Amino acid sequence: MTKPIARVNSELRAFKKVIENNNLLLIELKKYDNFKEKVWVSFFSELKNEAKELAEFYNTKKKDLTNIIKAAKKEFENWKIIINKFNSRFYVPFKVILTNQEDIILKEETANIEFQYQDQENEKPVIQNKETLLTILSKGEQRAFFILQLLFDIESRKNDCNYSDNF
Repeated sequence: MTKPIARVNSELRAFKKVIENNNLLLIELKKYDNFKEKVWVSFFSELKNEAKELAEFYNTKKKDLTNIIKAAKKEFENWKIIINKFNSRFYVPFKVILTNQEDIILKEETANIEFQYQDQENEKPVIQNKETLLTILSKGEQRAFFILQLLFDIESRKNDCNYSDNF
């Protein structure tokens, strides 16, 4: 997209006035890369105070962040225990896998699970979403799936109560 000629002319006139007011700028522009570097250094020096404040804020909150991550890792272990119990107790043609460990750890989301469907023992597992999986499963396998959802709901509500009690 090109600029209208009138706008280009007004920008050139403004640039000409800047050069007329400060002839040393022409010397600076002769070594354009050095000039560009000076402009960036000047820009970053203006942000120095904000960067320092941000670093200080991080340092004051670092202990809290560490405690949150420790608690979240413990919660992730609880989710893994539920999945392992389900995978070991139910003989179904799918395995349940937790996919959003980082989001659970940071308390941004509840657990998201992925289903690896494998009809035959020597067959390569295929990732299925919940809707597709339910159309493939028998009624008994669907009941096992709903039990898994119930386990996740119970654990999630239990964790929500524990989380709100701690903070």
